Amino acid sequence: MVDFPIINIRKNIDGTWNLVYITEVLTVPSTYPYVCRLKEVPDNGLIESPPSIPGLLISETYPPTTGYCYINFANGYIEFNSAQAGNVYTVGYWGKGHLMDAYHINWLYDNKVNLDSTGGENDIAIFTNSNTITGTKTLDLGTF
Repeated sequence: MVDFPIINIRKNIDGTWNLVYITEVLTVPSTYPYVCRLKEVPDNGLIESPPSIPGLLISETYPPTTGYCYINFANGYIEFNSAQAGNVYTVGYWGKGHLMDAYHINWLYDNKVNLDSTGGENDIAIFTNSNTITGTKTLDLGTF
């Protein structure tokens, strides 16, 4: 069960998963918390295979001990043991899609789009949250 909404979920119209294999390079923070977040929610091995992190084993218990990491399969966070602080790891996993965070919603709010068809042209005006136009683009919307 996913705790947060996944956007760009990788399911076909018939409900079957169409996962994508992703490789990321992560640097474990040198200070607590020793946590990194994957770009997408990883499969836990029920559909494809679980994530692979050469040099580490995946712990099923929290917190992870030396030589292990703990993966939260609901949100894509990986917690490392303090012994791995500052280390660089390559993570390979099957991505199920990525989560919508508050900053996505804030970006949408801060970058509102307004359609304007006054003056004979169809313009899109991009606004900031202070209602200042930051750019325009003319579109050919065709005949309806």
